Amino acid sequence: MTALYPRRHAIVLGACLLAGAVALLWPAIDNGYLFVNIDSGRHLGPGRNFSVAYPPYYNLWLFPLYEWNLAWLVGLAQAGLAVSLIALALRFVARTPSAGALALTVAALAVGTALPFAASTALPDALSAVGLLAIVLAPQSPRGWRAPLAFVAMGSTLVHYSHLPIYAAALGASFGLQAVVRRRAFRMARFREAAAALLLALGVQMGTNWAFYGRASYSISGPVFVLARLQQDGPATWFLREQCPNPAYRLCGVLDQLPAPSDDFLWEEQGAVKQLGDFQELSGEASRVVAGAVRAYPWETARMLWRNSIEQLGLVVAFAVPTRREEWMLEIAAIYPPVLAALESAKQYEDGYWPAGLGKAHERVMAASALLLVPLTALALRRRESRAAAIFALSIAAGYAMNAIVTGGLSRPVARYSGRIAWLIPFAVLVLAFSLARGLRRSGGRG
Repeated sequence: MTALYPRRHAIVLGACLLAGAVALLWPAIDNGYLFVNIDSGRHLGPGRNFSVAYPPYYNLWLFPLYEWNLAWLVGLAQAGLAVSLIALALRFVARTPSAGALALTVAALAVGTALPFAASTALPDALSAVGLLAIVLAPQSPRGWRAPLAFVAMGSTLVHYSHLPIYAAALGASFGLQAVVRRRAFRMARFREAAAALLLALGVQMGTNWAFYGRASYSISGPVFVLARLQQDGPATWFLREQCPNPAYRLCGVLDQLPAPSDDFLWEEQGAVKQLGDFQELSGEASRVVAGAVRAYPWETARMLWRNSIEQLGLVVAFAVPTRREEWMLEIAAIYPPVLAALESAKQYEDGYWPAGLGKAHERVMAASALLLVPLTALALRRRESRAAAIFALSIAAGYAMNAIVTGGLSRPVARYSGRIAWLIPFAVLVLAFSLARGLRRSGGRG
C-alpha cells in the first residue's frame, strides 16, 4: 500500500491507515464490545450452527472471535479493509495520494456516516460496502491490483446472498459507462478479474449448497424470503386463495394465517415456515408460488416492489444497533457462552444508549450528498481528467439502487440494509470533489 504513495509519506500513510481503522471502531470502543445481535449468533461456531438461510463463510471470518475470543481483531480487520480501500480509491480514482486527504476523508466518514457502526458490528453487513467498493475499483486500478481487489470482492460476495446481484449491478454499470464515456481508452480486459470473481463466487455458493443440502442452488432460502414479502403485500396470498385447496401447495394449510408480517411468516414458532418444516423443505413450493403470483399479478407485484425499494432508499439513518437485552443476549449466549460476559457489560443493551440526534445528522449528510452527487458527476463527465471519478460515483449509485431492490424490494425495508453501504454515497462525493479540485489546480483554474 505504501508503495502507491510518495516514499516520504510512507510512514505517515501507514500511521493514517492504522489510526483510521481504530477511529472507525469508535462505536465499538464506546460500547465496550463489537455490536452483536441475534443474526450474529447464527455465524458463531463452525459446523455447529450453519443455516440454510445464510452462507457459512462469515462463520470463518469470525473464527478469531469464537475460537480465541479476539473480537477486536475481527473489528480491526473490517475497519482496516474499509480504510485501505478508501486509500486506494483516493489514489487510483481521485488521483489524490496524500495522507492528509486520507485523514480528512476518514474523519469525515467516521463522524458523518454509518461506516463506523457497520465496521463495529459482527455481521456480514460489515463487508457489504467493502465488496462493492472493491468490485468498482478493480477495473479502474493498475493491473497488479485488479486480482487482489477482485479477491476481496469475491470474499465479500460469499458472506451474504444479497451481495452478488448488488456487485453485479455495479460492475455492469461500470462496464457500460466506461464503454460509452471512455470508449477510446476502453479495454474489456480490465474487467476480467472482477467478472471472474463474481462467477467464481456464484460457483462456490452453488457447490456449497450442493455439498451441504444436496441442491446446486445459489440461495435455497431466497425464494422463501421473497414469498414472505409477497404474501404480506398481497399477490402471493391472492394467488393461493385462488389455488386452494390444492394438494400441490402445503401452504393451503396455513392460508387462514395469511397475509402475515414477513418476520412472523419466517421466524415465529407459529409462522408458516416452521409449521411446514424449514427453509429447505419450503423452497421449491415457494418458487412455484412466487412464479404463479408474479404471472397472475404482474403490475401489482411491480408496484409493490417499487414502493418497497423506494422506502428502503429513504432509510438512511445510522446502522441500527439492537437494544432488546433479554431477547437477543440470552439467545446468543446460549449459542456461544463465552460472549455472555461481554454482552452483559456492553452499552448497546442499556436504555438510552443510542446517541440522540446522530440519525438525523446522518440523514442530513446523505441528503446533502445526494444533492451534490448529480451536479458534481455532470461536471466531472465534462472534464477528461475527472471522468474516472464520475464513472466511479455512478457505479456506486447503481450498486446502492440495487441494494434497495434486493433487500427492501424483495425482503423488507430495514434501516440496517441501507446503513451498511450508505456511507459510499458521501464518499463518492468526496472522490468527485478531490478529482475536480485536482483538475482545476492542474489547469490553473480554467474550465
